[in-house]
Amino acid sequence: MRGKIGSFLKFCGGFLIFALVLSILGMLMDRSMFRKDYLMVCLLVFLLPGLVLRKIGGSMKKKADEREQLRQLGLNPPSMAFQSFLRFAGGFLMFLYGIVWFGMIVNWSTQGDKFRLAALFALLFFTPGVLLWWAASGLEKRSQERFSREHLAYFEQEPVPMPSYAPTIEEIVEEPPAQPIRRAEMEAAASSTVPQTAPQLPKMIACSSCGAQTSVSPSSTSTCEYCGSTVTYR
Repeated sequence: MRGKIGSFLKFCGGFLIFALVLSILGMLMDRSMFRKDYLMVCLLVFLLPGLVLRKIGGSMKKKADEREQLRQLGLNPPSMAFQSFLRFAGGFLMFLYGIVWFGMIVNWSTQGDKFRLAALFALLFFTPGVLLWWAASGLEKRSQERFSREHLAYFEQEPVPMPSYAPTIEEIVEEPPAQPIRRAEMEAAASSTVPQTAPQLPKMIACSSCGAQTSVSPSSTSTCEYCGSTVTYR
């Protein structure tokens, strides 16, 4: 629930900032609307509340996500209902003070005793709102510190990485040795890379005495038909 409220506040803050951008674009397109007092009103009405709402909404959503993660881990974070109520009441009072300021700015030329009225509404709305918001933040911080001390051992322990798969003893014993197969594959690859020599064939060799050509077989000798000299294969 708190995460949804945070998302809604962020959306409202973004919508206000978007409205401010549209207002500025309208003033730029129609120069007759460009007035300093109108620009100040737009900044106070759209920009400041938009930034505050986005900041508060983002913080609420982040804390809600953290609490949800703790619940998924089996931890029960402390309830923040009372702190949320105090923060809501403080924010509502500050919002009322902002509305009063907006009305004073719009009717600035007709208001009398403006500063006294602003101080009075500050005492009635703004100061109690700030105190309630500050009290809610302090209570929430102490509650979180108490929760962290109670589960200090859990937060300090580091997760031990577990193997994704561990073979059983039966699988290790039944697995055939791969060394002979690898050796046979290596020998076959080595034999395929050794270049094979071509077989020797008979060839014609010139006689050293008369120069006539004589056919000689490998690793043998032959006799020259013209001079009778011995011709050796080379």
